[in-house]
Amino acid sequence: MNKKVLAMSLSGVAALVVAGSVFAQMGHMKMMDMRTRAVKHAVVVIHKAEKMAAKKGNYSCCLKHPCDYCMTHMGACHCGMTIMKGMVCSECKGGWDAGDGAIPGINPKHVKAMPRGMSGMKM
Repeated sequence: MNKKVLAMSLSGVAALVVAGSVFAQMGHMKMMDMRTRAVKHAVVVIHKAEKMAAKKGNYSCCLKHPCDYCMTHMGACHCGMTIMKGMVCSECKGGWDAGDGAIPGINPKHVKAMPRGMSGMKM
């Protein structure tokens, strides 16, 4: 093998090793919170509305870390009940795919997303 080709190959391997260690370290870094004050306030308001709706029986998310989709789009969430029929909102579907489902015995592969606009409705 040509010395020039060998040197280029070794430098390429070294670059990949360095890049891999940098990306591995990045996995341990926390994401920077870049939300504006207005967005942070909106999140607080949404979470308060979810708690109020839950007290009235109109908010029941099926995730360990509840989503905000149904509340922000329909003002109610019944995914905690509709999951028994295998249907949830699109954000909850993503949560189930990511392993965040909170209802025991549900296979994430069988969870389907409801058509848009139906997520807040009782089924």
